[in-house]
Amino acid sequence: SMDSFAAIGRISMSPMVMMVSKDSPYKTATDLFSTIKKSPGKIIAASTGAGTLPHIGIIAMGQSGLDVKHLPFQGSANVMKALLGNTVQVFSDQSQLVPSFEVRPLATWSASRLPEYPDVPTMKELGFNYDIYNWVGAYAPANTPPQILTKLADSLEKTLKDPGVVKELNRLKIQGSHMDQFVFQRFTKDEVVTKRRLLEAADLIAK
Repeated sequence: SMDSFAAIGRISMSPMVMMVSKDSPYKTATDLFSTIKKSPGKIIAASTGAGTLPHIGIIAMGQSGLDVKHLPFQGSANVMKALLGNTVQVFSDQSQLVPSFEVRPLATWSASRLPEYPDVPTMKELGFNYDIYNWVGAYAPANTPPQILTKLADSLEKTLKDPGVVKELNRLKIQGSHMDQFVFQRFTKDEVVTKRRLLEAADLIAK
């Protein structure tokens, strides 16, 4: 459980983007959602496996009244082949995938619009009360002395400000997003509560 860990700090956050192939008839998220509402279960949404972030996006859609058929794959590369081949119609995953494939972003699961896609609405703008990010953070065992945690947190913050590290993160299209240990501890707890609620709704974990 999270009680076994002490937060050091958040390192990065990669926003999730809902995408379709560029050949898709769905030009906007509103187009797609209209079809889903008219024909529940007709649209096939891909994930990279049960309980993964793309699947959590599908669960969140279902919680908001969008009934799609879930088809899991092993890894994003296999999903992208299926998406481009129209085996599946929609997929939500990290924004880094979009420029690498012939896909069209319809919506982002981020709190605000992404600078690289200013015309793409957020899911919140479309009426969905969920933010879904692939975030990375650093933790230590819960019994780590406070002074050690502070040193680790300070080192992490300095590292993430290093120009070489910033350059490498940018090259990898990873959004550096430092959060200090105390804010990150609260953030983690909130994330666990939110994601657990969705996983429970899908009967993937016991209530």
